[in-house]
Amino acid sequence: MKVSYNWLKDFVEVDISPSELAERLTMAGIEVEDVVDLSPGFKGVVVGRILSIERHPNADRLSLCRVEAGKDVYDIVCGAKNMKAGDRVALALPGAILPGDVKIGRAVIRGVESQGMMCSPRELGLGEDGANLLILPSGLETGVDLGEALGLMDTILELSITPNRGDCLSILGIAREIAAITGARFKDPFYLEEGEGEIEGLIEVEIRDRDLCPRYAAKIVEGVSIGPSPLWLRQRLEAIGIRPINNVVDVTNYVMMERGQPLHAFDYECIRGKTIIVRRAEEGEKILTLDGVERTLSSENLIIADREGPIAIAGVMGGKDSEVTESTKTVLLESAHFDPGCVRRSSKRLGLSTESSYRFERGVDPGENLVKAIERAAYLIKAVAGGRTTRTLDRDYLPKERPEIRWRPERVRSVTGVDMGTEEMVEVLKRLSIRCVPEGEGFVAYPPSYRMDLKEEMDIVEEIIRIRGYDSIPESLPRVRLDLTSLKRDQILERRVRDALKDFGFSEVMNYSFVSPRLLETFGYVDGLLSIVNPLTEEQSVMRPSLIPGLVENARYNQNHQNLDLRLFEIGKVFSGLEERRKMAGLITGSRWKGLWAMEKGSVDIFDMKGVLEGIFELLRIGEVDFAPIKDVPYLSPSRGYLLSVRGKDIGLLGEIHPVILHKLDVKGPVFVFETDLEDLFHTPETPRLFRPIPRYPFVTRDLSFLVDESISFGSIKERIMGMDPTIRDVSIFDLYKGKGIPEGKKSLGIRITYLSEERTLTEEEVNSIHTRVIKELEEGFHISLRGP
Repeated sequence: MKVSYNWLKDFVEVDISPSELAERLTMAGIEVEDVVDLSPGFKGVVVGRILSIERHPNADRLSLCRVEAGKDVYDIVCGAKNMKAGDRVALALPGAILPGDVKIGRAVIRGVESQGMMCSPRELGLGEDGANLLILPSGLETGVDLGEALGLMDTILELSITPNRGDCLSILGIAREIAAITGARFKDPFYLEEGEGEIEGLIEVEIRDRDLCPRYAAKIVEGVSIGPSPLWLRQRLEAIGIRPINNVVDVTNYVMMERGQPLHAFDYECIRGKTIIVRRAEEGEKILTLDGVERTLSSENLIIADREGPIAIAGVMGGKDSEVTESTKTVLLESAHFDPGCVRRSSKRLGLSTESSYRFERGVDPGENLVKAIERAAYLIKAVAGGRTTRTLDRDYLPKERPEIRWRPERVRSVTGVDMGTEEMVEVLKRLSIRCVPEGEGFVAYPPSYRMDLKEEMDIVEEIIRIRGYDSIPESLPRVRLDLTSLKRDQILERRVRDALKDFGFSEVMNYSFVSPRLLETFGYVDGLLSIVNPLTEEQSVMRPSLIPGLVENARYNQNHQNLDLRLFEIGKVFSGLEERRKMAGLITGSRWKGLWAMEKGSVDIFDMKGVLEGIFELLRIGEVDFAPIKDVPYLSPSRGYLLSVRGKDIGLLGEIHPVILHKLDVKGPVFVFETDLEDLFHTPETPRLFRPIPRYPFVTRDLSFLVDESISFGSIKERIMGMDPTIRDVSIFDLYKGKGIPEGKKSLGIRITYLSEERTLTEEEVNSIHTRVIKELEEGFHISLRGP
């Protein structure tokens, strides 16, 4: 909101500079965003008075005027026709500078010297009229600087008013704040027009929805003459960003900005049945508003109607059919109190925000200011448009009980930490027009009707310290009790796992817990999803059942930004119905040796991810983990999916994202992922660490290469071999091949078996005997077929 510094001085005797005032207001909670100097764009222009007008001796269309400016008289050649002797005009003397850096000097025009120039509004930047002179008010002293005489030397404060302070959306409201903050004298000296004629019989007011309009005042002004507003009125409105329309409408806008009470002026003759009805609109009812748009209403909209239909949207905008025009002779003024919520709904639904709705939405004083505003407007209309006024019709259905707030001085001291006397507190509240009555150890506060934001004791505490000054609160360090706490086991293990993944070259990501249902549908999640009732967007309307879709989306984003070699992980919650589980997931894709030119080139594969998992399991001291093939996970490739389990309990999965899904999401593959349940992982019993001495005897290795069914895992083969003889120390895989030359449904597996005795050196015959038994066991148990010699 824009506020004129000069206008403020009409209400409060402020004697500090605009910049200092801005600082004081901001520190009291009324933020000043900007301070704008409105000095006029001209210099050397004074008030002049025309003494005489004569015809130019050498030009029929020019006049020769003698103009007084203080003690001096000047001869001015002029081409305008709208002036007469005695008029006060804007006189630019030699040396003056006009907007556009136009410099004025003496000039000979058709043989006659002109000692300056009388100016039009356009030449001064004060209007659009360039054909006529600017005629000034008759009471101005001649020779005085024009900017000072017209009050153009002004400063505008641009304020940011919080939604709870609707009382500050006016010159009057800000002036009250300034008086309270600075201690300056507040005044409200303006004349009001109570009126003489009776209004009864001229208009009938019927309020059908008193909950939405508990008070409505009306006043009639007869015999008005519609035309442009005087210069002072136009200037004040333009300074705060309001476009002048005509004298009557400008007065209603002026009073709204001055007193904070929105007003509306109807053409009285356009009110059918001479009745004002305040009611809810009927469904589908239409109105043509002042902006020329036909709007369809609903029962949520409160309207002002006559006997035949809507003539205004209450608190928002008037109707075109009853607007004040040049032909208007009688005006009906409206000043009312409308429910803030109702006005807000109308404004939002219709997409129509106005200065009026902005104020009603934040709360307008329903008290005496409502009638004062309409009587102030009537007085100004008589002054600028003439006419006769009736008395004010006031339909008041507001409750008469005044709100009471009980507060305690000791509470103020304990909350603020300021050692303030009780008398000072009461004095501060008095400056805010809050009356206090002693009661027991405290007081009962009665806020004025315009302070609808004050409702409880803490509001009173805030007002006291706000006006006294937040900078009066003593500085002190907060008293904090520090308790030494230890992390829980799961937290410690999670930190270890997170650090380990970073050591493996992974980067941690954090995604939202709510995702797009279309994304989940791509991954095969359709049923059992937990939907959000009021999502921010459709793309974030479902709680995630897995971390993997989010990681694949992260991969797509990175690939689109030319980051192709990725190792990502996330730790977070997933949701299955109403159950929350904390899980960990990882993703790898791209080159195995990112940025290492000396290393062998190659892409990551599922064994890279398997190695990462085995490193995590070793860190957590989890024993043998079974990697069993799995084919019923819709987003994993059927031949590259594995279920992770420990001692028969499932703890997660590992696999390659299905190429079809990668194609749908436009992600370059292959992409390998894992996901584990942290709660299951951390609660898996640890395998005790066994320490063995360094072997005293040499070990022997034997390699086996054979064909076996694709469905048989290396883990099950290893488990069978390790249980056959105590001299079998280790079984590892050194080759895996599927493809050309290998029968359908088979794979070629190369394994290395290590034999070692802690008691003696094994002979060749002993190793061969055990190795033969191993081969026989594999042939019988897994139906292997040996390859090679």
